[in-house]
Amino acid sequence: MLEHQIGDIKMAEDRYLTFASTVIKLYEDSEYNIWVGSFINGMGKLNKQTGLCDYQYKLVDKNNNYIQRVYDFAEDKNKRLWIATMGFGLFYYDLKTKEFTSVQSRTSLINEWIDCLHYSDDNKLYVGTYDGVNCIDLDSPDFQSHKILSQNVIYSIFEDADGVVWLGSSEAGLRQISGTGGQLDFLTGAAMARGGKAFICMTSTFTDKQGVRHSRILPHFGGDIVTSPRSQAYYLATEYGVVNLAGRSTWERAEALVSIAHPDFREQLIAAAESQKIWRRSARR
Repeated sequence: MLEHQIGDIKMAEDRYLTFASTVIKLYEDSEYNIWVGSFINGMGKLNKQTGLCDYQYKLVDKNNNYIQRVYDFAEDKNKRLWIATMGFGLFYYDLKTKEFTSVQSRTSLINEWIDCLHYSDDNKLYVGTYDGVNCIDLDSPDFQSHKILSQNVIYSIFEDADGVVWLGSSEAGLRQISGTGGQLDFLTGAAMARGGKAFICMTSTFTDKQGVRHSRILPHFGGDIVTSPRSQAYYLATEYGVVNLAGRSTWERAEALVSIAHPDFREQLIAAAESQKIWRRSARR
């Protein structure tokens, strides 16, 4: 339907145009705006009522030159629309304040020629460039980042249902860059060391792309990939305390985990434990 509407429209005044001859990206944000990245006209927004594209959203470089090539978009949980440009680095458009910000100097990008973006639920932005990927931690005040797979043009970034991030690249082909890593090795090494203690530290909750808060402590896993087995889960820490699960029975583990969960989710976890018959009547609430 969208293609049919676009095909029927005619040229309008300067600011409102049909799509540029080469459209690189179409992206819908959380407010249902459809953004257009083009090879000639830069960044635009589709007017769904008229079918015209508003190109008033003009990105400029440090010399106030108009940036014509916009290749990708990604929205984070703070309603920032991240913008990939070809040759001018990374920008974001604040959907609340309607202001643009350039972040090149804050992120130390590998390369300012950006092909693709991906935002993950752990509040990280993956930036695919002509010289590898930058993984930017959006929780850090200065957007700290680290480099992955340099000397490769990154054409696509994809996160599957298990939370594994994949890259499509020029030289390395298909490459997995996240998922199960070295956590189990660290747990094993710490536990086996003389006087060693193995800790898993995490926040008790996380917030998804829709702004909904979820508990990181769950009654069971729904078919997810498990990195560390229960036999090697020792000390667990959240902002609500630290518990040692080593040698604990199932109901003792349930009680300990509930004690370090966020208070807003504890009653739900207790109810789930009771339904699984792993909650004692004498356990603390």
